[in-house]
Amino acid sequence: MTDTYSSIKGKVALITGATRGIGRAGALNMAASGVRLVLVGSWERDEGKTVEKSINVAPKIILQIPTSIKAGAEYLISGQVLPAALGIKLSVIQDGKKLGSFTTDSVGGFTFNISPSSPGIHTYLAKVEEGDKNSAGSSEIFTVLVR
Repeated sequence: MTDTYSSIKGKVALITGATRGIGRAGALNMAASGVRLVLVGSWERDEGKTVEKSINVAPKIILQIPTSIKAGAEYLISGQVLPAALGIKLSVIQDGKKLGSFTTDSVGGFTFNISPSSPGIHTYLAKVEEGDKNSAGSSEIFTVLVR
């Protein structure tokens, strides 16, 4: 049997009516498949009692990084954390070692420099620290050929 939600594993899905019926079944199946969820559904609303809800969305990290660069040259890399917020703390990992710590600007953006000295294949990963405005998360691993 194939996993129905494997093509959206790691992505964020919004499910309405997640407290019962089809919405609940879909939420349980997607969660079991590794889909990150934002759930909307409330027994309080069903009974006419409403309360304010706080939703913490897992961050998505976008890195604009070249696939091939020259050894010894310095490259400015930009990235963004979504949903955008000022002051999100993150670290960039190069070849398994911390390259540096950064904080997002008002649109969730951040920049850093890379200048690998040795030719070969290098990997980069951005990790978001959990904070008041966000949960922890990480980017996919980016591979860069240094020539």
